[in-house]
Amino acid sequence: DCPNYAANIYGNADITADSLDYYNEGAALVSGNAVTSPSPASVNTTVDDPLAGALPAPSLAVTSPDSAGTEAVPAMTTINSGGAVSLNPGVFWGGLNILGNTNVALNPGVYVVAGGDFETWGNGSITGTGVMIYITGSPGPADCGQVSMYGNRVLDFTPASSGDYKDITVWQDENCTADFQYHGNVTGVHGVIYTPGARFDLLGNVDLGGIQVISDTIKITGNTSINMNFTSYVGSTSDAKISLTE
Repeated sequence: DCPNYAANIYGNADITADSLDYYNEGAALVSGNAVTSPSPASVNTTVDDPLAGALPAPSLAVTSPDSAGTEAVPAMTTINSGGAVSLNPGVFWGGLNILGNTNVALNPGVYVVAGGDFETWGNGSITGTGVMIYITGSPGPADCGQVSMYGNRVLDFTPASSGDYKDITVWQDENCTADFQYHGNVTGVHGVIYTPGARFDLLGNVDLGGIQVISDTIKITGNTSINMNFTSYVGSTSDAKISLTE
Protein backbone atom coordinates (compact mmCIF):
# COMPACT_ATOMS: atom_id res chain seq x y z
CA ASP A 1 0.00 0.00 0.00
CA CYS A 2 2.94 2.33 -0.63
CA PRO A 3 1.89 5.75 -2.01
CA ASN A 4 4.40 5.16 -4.80
CA TYR A 5 5.51 1.98 -6.54
CA ALA A 6 6.73 -0.86 -4.36
CA ALA A 7 9.13 -1.63 -7.22
CA ASN A 8 10.18 0.95 -9.81
CA ILE A 9 12.42 -0.72 -12.41
CA TYR A 10 13.68 1.45 -15.27
CA GLY A 11 16.62 2.36 -17.51
CA ASN A 12 18.53 -0.67 -18.77
CA ALA A 13 17.86 -2.75 -15.68
CA ASP A 14 17.69 -6.53 -16.09
CA ILE A 15 16.45 -8.58 -13.12
CA THR A 16 16.27 -12.37 -13.00
CA ALA A 17 14.90 -14.17 -9.95
CA ASP A 18 12.75 -17.16 -9.00
CA SER A 19 9.93 -14.71 -8.23
CA LEU A 20 9.35 -10.96 -8.00
CA ASP A 21 6.38 -10.18 -5.76
CA TYR A 22 4.57 -7.12 -4.48
CA TYR A 23 1.52 -6.75 -2.25
CA ASN A 24 -1.59 -6.12 -4.35
CA GLU A 25 -2.47 -2.81 -2.68
CA GLY A 26 0.78 -1.39 -4.02
CA ALA A 27 2.10 -1.55 -7.59
CA ALA A 28 5.19 -2.34 -9.63
CA LEU A 29 6.39 -0.37 -12.65
CA VAL A 30 8.76 -1.68 -15.34
CA SER A 31 9.62 1.02 -17.88
CA GLY A 32 12.19 2.09 -20.46
CA ASN A 33 14.48 -0.74 -21.57
CA ALA A 34 14.12 -2.59 -18.29
CA VAL A 35 13.54 -6.36 -18.40
CA THR A 36 12.46 -8.66 -15.58
CA SER A 37 12.14 -12.43 -15.53
CA PRO A 38 9.53 -13.21 -14.36
CA SER A 39 7.28 -10.17 -14.52
CA PRO A 40 6.34 -8.65 -11.14
CA ALA A 41 3.36 -10.51 -9.69
CA SER A 42 0.67 -9.28 -7.32
CA VAL A 43 0.20 -11.35 -4.16
CA ASN A 44 -2.55 -11.16 -1.53
CA THR A 45 -0.44 -11.52 1.59
CA THR A 46 2.08 -9.20 3.21
CA VAL A 47 5.51 -10.26 4.45
CA ASP A 48 6.30 -9.41 8.05
CA ASP A 49 9.78 -8.35 9.12
CA PRO A 50 11.01 -11.64 10.64
CA LEU A 51 13.54 -9.86 12.87
CA ALA A 52 11.37 -7.06 14.28
CA GLY A 53 11.74 -7.18 18.06
CA ALA A 54 13.58 -10.49 17.88
CA LEU A 55 17.14 -9.32 18.51
CA PRO A 56 18.46 -8.02 21.85
CA ALA A 57 20.53 -4.87 21.44
CA PRO A 58 24.23 -5.60 21.95
CA SER A 59 25.86 -4.32 25.11
CA LEU A 60 27.98 -1.17 24.94
CA ALA A 61 29.73 -2.01 28.22
CA VAL A 62 32.98 -3.38 26.75
CA THR A 63 35.19 -1.15 24.63
CA SER A 64 37.33 -2.94 22.06
CA PRO A 65 41.03 -2.79 22.98
CA ASP A 66 41.56 -1.62 19.40
CA SER A 67 39.22 1.38 19.63
CA ALA A 68 40.91 4.75 19.24
CA GLY A 69 38.08 6.41 21.15
CA THR A 70 36.24 6.01 24.41
CA GLU A 71 32.64 6.65 25.40
CA ALA A 72 33.70 9.97 26.91
CA VAL A 73 35.98 10.95 24.01
CA PRO A 74 34.87 9.24 20.76
CA ALA A 75 37.41 9.06 17.93
CA MET A 76 37.52 7.34 14.56
CA THR A 77 39.64 4.17 14.55
CA THR A 78 41.57 4.11 11.26
CA ILE A 79 43.32 0.95 10.00
CA ASN A 80 45.69 1.74 7.13
CA SER A 81 48.91 -0.18 7.67
CA GLY A 82 48.98 -1.89 4.28
CA GLY A 83 49.79 -5.18 6.00
CA ALA A 84 47.94 -7.75 8.11
CA VAL A 85 45.98 -6.61 11.17
CA SER A 86 43.81 -8.45 13.71
CA LEU A 87 40.91 -6.68 15.43
CA ASN A 88 39.06 -7.66 18.59
CA PRO A 89 35.33 -7.32 19.31
CA GLY A 90 33.77 -4.67 21.51
CA VAL A 91 32.69 -1.07 21.01
CA PHE A 92 34.48 1.23 18.58
CA TRP A 93 33.52 4.67 19.88
CA GLY A 94 33.44 7.17 17.02
CA GLY A 95 33.65 4.79 14.06
CA LEU A 96 35.87 2.31 12.26
CA ASN A 97 37.64 3.05 8.97
CA ILE A 98 39.58 0.32 7.10
CA LEU A 99 41.64 1.75 4.23
CA GLY A 100 44.16 0.85 1.58
CA ASN A 101 45.45 -2.65 0.95
CA THR A 102 45.27 -3.70 4.59
CA ASN A 103 44.16 -7.29 5.25
CA VAL A 104 42.07 -7.34 8.43
CA ALA A 105 41.19 -10.46 10.42
CA LEU A 106 38.19 -10.05 12.74
CA ASN A 107 38.33 -12.26 15.82
CA PRO A 108 34.95 -13.84 16.72
CA GLY A 109 32.41 -11.67 18.52
CA VAL A 110 30.19 -8.59 18.24
CA TYR A 111 31.70 -5.38 16.85
CA VAL A 112 29.69 -2.30 17.83
CA VAL A 113 30.34 0.86 15.82
CA ALA A 114 28.87 3.58 18.05
CA GLY A 115 28.45 7.16 16.97
CA GLY A 116 30.52 7.06 13.79
CA ASP A 117 30.87 5.59 10.32
CA PHE A 118 31.89 2.08 9.38
CA GLU A 119 33.89 2.46 6.17
CA THR A 120 35.96 0.09 4.06
CA TRP A 121 38.02 1.35 1.11
CA GLY A 122 40.76 -0.10 -1.05
CA ASN A 123 41.86 -3.51 -2.28
CA GLY A 124 42.53 -5.50 0.86
CA SER A 125 40.39 -8.08 2.62
CA ILE A 126 38.30 -8.42 5.78
CA THR A 127 37.93 -11.95 7.07
CA GLY A 128 36.45 -13.57 10.14
CA THR A 129 34.20 -16.33 11.48
CA GLY A 130 31.46 -15.86 14.07
CA VAL A 131 31.28 -12.08 13.52
CA MET A 132 28.45 -9.54 13.79
CA ILE A 133 28.83 -5.81 13.13
CA TYR A 134 26.26 -3.57 14.84
CA ILE A 135 25.83 0.09 13.86
CA THR A 136 24.28 2.41 16.44
CA GLY A 137 24.41 5.96 17.77
CA SER A 138 26.23 7.40 20.74
CA PRO A 139 24.78 8.82 22.85
CA GLY A 140 21.61 8.90 20.74
CA PRO A 141 20.23 7.87 17.31
CA ALA A 142 21.10 11.27 15.83
CA ASP A 143 24.75 10.30 16.16
CA CYS A 144 24.48 7.19 14.01
CA GLY A 145 27.13 6.89 11.36
CA GLN A 146 26.93 5.46 7.86
CA VAL A 147 28.08 2.13 6.44
CA SER A 148 30.15 2.58 3.27
CA MET A 149 31.82 -0.41 1.62
CA TYR A 150 33.82 0.71 -1.41
CA GLY A 151 36.63 -0.42 -3.68
CA ASN A 152 37.75 -3.91 -4.68
CA ARG A 153 37.80 -5.23 -1.14
CA VAL A 154 37.19 -8.93 -0.49
CA LEU A 155 34.82 -9.47 2.43
CA ASP A 156 34.91 -13.01 3.73
CA PHE A 157 33.32 -12.95 7.14
CA THR A 158 30.52 -15.16 8.38
CA PRO A 159 28.06 -14.84 11.28
CA ALA A 160 27.73 -16.89 14.44
CA SER A 161 26.12 -20.31 14.01
CA SER A 162 24.32 -20.16 17.38
CA GLY A 163 23.24 -17.70 20.08
CA ASP A 164 21.29 -14.43 20.01
CA TYR A 165 22.83 -13.30 16.74
CA LYS A 166 22.80 -16.54 14.81
CA ASP A 167 23.18 -15.84 11.08
CA ILE A 168 23.24 -12.01 11.53
CA THR A 169 26.30 -10.44 9.91
CA VAL A 170 25.50 -6.72 9.84
CA TRP A 171 22.70 -5.06 11.82
CA GLN A 172 22.03 -1.35 11.63
CA ASP A 173 19.95 0.07 14.48
CA GLU A 174 16.44 0.88 13.21
CA ASN A 175 16.94 4.46 14.45
CA CYS A 176 19.89 4.83 12.06
CA THR A 177 18.52 6.06 8.74
CA ALA A 178 21.70 6.79 6.74
CA ASP A 179 22.04 4.71 3.55
CA PHE A 180 23.95 1.44 3.78
CA GLN A 181 26.29 1.92 0.78
CA TYR A 182 27.64 -1.20 -0.91
CA HIS A 183 29.62 0.15 -3.86
CA GLY A 184 32.40 -0.99 -6.15
CA ASN A 185 33.66 -4.52 -6.71
CA VAL A 186 33.06 -5.61 -3.13
CA THR A 187 32.64 -9.37 -2.72
CA GLY A 188 31.87 -12.10 -0.31
CA VAL A 189 29.73 -11.43 2.79
CA HIS A 190 27.61 -14.29 4.18
CA GLY A 191 24.58 -14.11 6.47
CA VAL A 192 21.82 -11.54 7.05
CA ILE A 193 22.29 -7.82 6.38
CA TYR A 194 19.55 -6.08 8.40
CA THR A 195 18.87 -2.34 7.94
CA PRO A 196 15.26 -1.88 9.14
CA GLY A 197 15.38 1.92 9.13
CA ALA A 198 17.65 2.59 6.16
CA ARG A 199 18.07 2.09 2.45
CA PHE A 200 20.41 -0.63 1.15
CA ASP A 201 22.21 1.05 -1.76
CA LEU A 202 23.98 -1.08 -4.39
CA LEU A 203 26.28 0.31 -7.10
CA GLY A 204 29.00 -1.48 -9.07
CA ASN A 205 29.86 -5.06 -9.86
CA VAL A 206 28.93 -6.72 -6.59
CA ASP A 207 29.08 -10.39 -5.68
CA LEU A 208 26.99 -10.38 -2.55
CA GLY A 209 27.82 -13.92 -1.47
CA GLY A 210 25.33 -16.15 0.38
CA ILE A 211 23.16 -13.52 2.02
CA GLN A 212 19.64 -12.41 2.84
CA VAL A 213 18.94 -8.66 2.83
CA ILE A 214 16.16 -7.19 4.99
CA SER A 215 15.96 -3.42 4.50
CA ASP A 216 13.59 -0.49 4.63
CA THR A 217 14.32 0.24 0.95
CA ILE A 218 16.65 -1.18 -1.68
CA LYS A 219 18.15 0.89 -4.50
CA ILE A 220 20.22 -0.55 -7.36
CA THR A 221 21.86 1.93 -9.76
CA GLY A 222 24.49 2.21 -12.48
CA ASN A 223 25.65 -0.43 -14.95
CA THR A 224 25.56 -2.90 -12.12
CA SER A 225 26.08 -6.64 -12.28
CA ILE A 226 24.91 -8.18 -9.01
CA ASN A 227 25.08 -11.80 -8.02
CA MET A 228 23.25 -12.86 -4.86
CA ASN A 229 23.45 -16.48 -3.73
CA PHE A 230 20.27 -16.32 -1.68
CA THR A 231 20.13 -18.27 1.57
CA SER A 232 16.98 -18.40 3.69
CA TYR A 233 18.44 -17.65 7.11
CA VAL A 234 15.36 -16.16 8.78
CA GLY A 235 11.62 -15.95 8.14
CA SER A 236 9.38 -18.15 6.05
CA THR A 237 10.93 -17.31 2.68
CA SER A 238 12.28 -20.43 1.03
CA ASP A 239 12.71 -19.07 -2.51
CA ALA A 240 15.09 -16.46 -3.84
CA LYS A 241 12.83 -13.46 -4.33
CA ILE A 242 12.34 -9.75 -3.87
CA SER A 243 9.40 -9.06 -1.53
CA LEU A 244 7.93 -5.94 0.03
CA THR A 245 7.46 -6.22 3.77
CA GLU A 246 4.71 -4.30 5.56
